Amino acid sequence: MNHFFQNWDPTTNSLQFRGQIREEIDLDRSGDEHFGTVTVDGYDPTGNFLFHQQGTVHATRITVKTDLKDLF
Repeated sequence: MNHFFQNWDPTTNSLQFRGQIREEIDLDRSGDEHFGTVTVDGYDPTGNFLFHQQGTVHATRITVKTDLKDLF
């Protein structure tokens, strides 16, 4: 998956930084969970590199009928 984001300061209405989130995931056989890695890169408003973060992700599908006790 590939996502782009922007971070704005609401008090000054100015762009603070922008970035990209990339995930490489595997979907389980049921289609209800995925696992993988995530990388986040951030840049200042002029495009200069600010930060790089890496981690792992795990997500579980929820529906309108999912109960809170099923998640925690």
